[in-house]
Amino acid sequence: DEVVGAALPVAPPVGMVEDGMVTPPPPGVVGGGAAIETAAGEETGAGGGVVPMDAEALPGEDEDDEMIEINLGQSLFDSHTEPDVHSALDYMRRKYGFFIPEAEYIEDMDGLLEYLHSKVKIGCCCLFCNRTFRSSHACQQHMVDKSHCKIKYDEQADFDELSDFYDFSSVQD
Repeated sequence: DEVVGAALPVAPPVGMVEDGMVTPPPPGVVGGGAAIETAAGEETGAGGGVVPMDAEALPGEDEDDEMIEINLGQSLFDSHTEPDVHSALDYMRRKYGFFIPEAEYIEDMDGLLEYLHSKVKIGCCCLFCNRTFRSSHACQQHMVDKSHCKIKYDEQADFDELSDFYDFSSVQD
C-alpha cells in the first residue's frame, strides 16, 4: 500500500515560515496557494513535506495534533479512496460531476490535485466559492450540499490561481 502525497498539518498557515515561526498573510488574503515560501525562498507544503510549525504558532493547538495526509487517490468530496489518481478522478466525475477544466492542457495533474486537496483538507476552503470552514469535513459537506463540487474557472483570477498547472503554449493565437 503506497501512500501518494504528503503529510501536512491540520491548519497550515498562509504566509512566511521563518525559523519555525509563521507570519500571518497580508490583510485581505484568505486561503492562498498550495505552498508556503520559507525565508530561504524554498517552498514547503505542496511539494510533499511537513510544514514546520512552532507549538505557539497556533494558540490552543496541541503538539500531538493529528497530521492530515494528502492522498491523491482520495476523493476531494468524501473519504472514498481509489488505487490511483485517474480512478479517483473518474469516481468524482461519476458521483459529483467533478471535472478538471481544459484537462488536455494540464501539465502537472498531480500538482493540481495536491493543491486542490490542500485547499479543501488543510485550508478548509470551498473549491468553487472560496468560503472557508472550521473543518475539512464541513467544507466537503458544503460543496456537496451546494453543488460546489467543481473548480471555478470563469474569470481571469480563477485561471491565475491554477495557471501553474497548465501549459497553453501549444494553443495558436
